[in-house]
Amino acid sequence: MIKKKQQKNNFTEGEEKNSSPSVLKRKCVACNKLFERSQLIRIMHVNNSDKIVINPDNKTFGRSAYICNSNECFETARKKNRFAKVLKTNIDENILEKLKIMIN
Repeated sequence: MIKKKQQKNNFTEGEEKNSSPSVLKRKCVACNKLFERSQLIRIMHVNNSDKIVINPDNKTFGRSAYICNSNECFETARKKNRFAKVLKTNIDENILEKLKIMIN
């Protein structure tokens, strides 16, 4: 006789048991809180180039970092150099200024 494995509920604090699995959640690089992807700003290092794009379309592929619309999170990420660490490339100050304007 084959025994069926019991599924464990691996819900972290703050997650709802009835949340839809189709809703994509991402973490802010500064505060590490989970948000729906639509609530975050996406910064992406495009594959095979040195180009950094803010809020690219979904057809563009590359390494991404997400940040929430908070000045505190932006300043934390900037001071701790989180964008460069996550994207594994250097970030130009012009890109960070554009991002700061978007958040304000």
